[in-house]
Amino acid sequence: MPKDELGRRKELDPKKCREIAESLLSGRKSGAEMARLYDISEPTVSRIVTKHRQNMETFHADQL
Repeated sequence: MPKDELGRRKELDPKKCREIAESLLSGRKSGAEMARLYDISEPTVSRIVTKHRQNMETFHADQL
């Protein structure tokens, strides 16, 4: 993953985060596969999926 001027990893855009979460939740890819594909750690994949689930729960709760 590209790094910024200070050597920190750049943040993934929302579209990529959604793709990671949906691929994992649908069973198309494993967390390890997504981590390798996007050059991120497995704990980062886990955090992305957790945040996606929370966002979906909030979205669905707002629809009621």
